Amino acid sequence: ASAPKNTSTQDEACQKSFEVVEVKRGQLSRLLYTNPVCLLSSVAANLKRNVMTISWLTPIDNMGKFICSMSKRRHSATAVLE
Repeated sequence: ASAPKNTSTQDEACQKSFEVVEVKRGQLSRLLYTNPVCLLSSVAANLKRNVMTISWLTPIDNMGKFICSMSKRRHSATAVLE
């Protein structure tokens, strides 16, 4: 029979592999909201094309569908909602 492993030694080794990092208050949102900035292209009914940057989007499946947020007052919103 083998001797039981020393769990306190394993715990100490695990704790040594992690470090506490202080994050400045102004950069906390970068950790919480890591969504990339993307380009959303649209074509209106009159065939006028537009591209806008969008930074709040969330994938909803693995097939490329996503949810995004934009103001209805934006020029691109009109084309997307048509």
